[in-house]
Amino acid sequence: MLPKSRFKLAAECPTKLFYTGKPQLYRNLKQEDSFLAMLADGGYQMGELAMCFYPADVEIYSPKNAEAGAQTLEWLKQDKVVVFEPAIRVR
Repeated sequence: MLPKSRFKLAAECPTKLFYTGKPQLYRNLKQEDSFLAMLADGGYQMGELAMCFYPADVEIYSPKNAEAGAQTLEWLKQDKVVVFEPAIRVR
């Protein structure tokens, strides 16, 4: 299972996905850039704003991929639902 952010990273470049979260192998200087951090905060703010428009719907949050995937699948069984940050399984 991949959270949306890691799925997007893999779609952009599979090598980036491999090295993400492995600072002993690759030091990502973009993570230390204050301007990029400000832009990322803006993205989080937009996500929070979107959730305000759909307060009855759900955000999937779990540090465990399998659990996030199970939660996503359970919510998607409903006829009408807005799911924020779903986990995607690629076979």
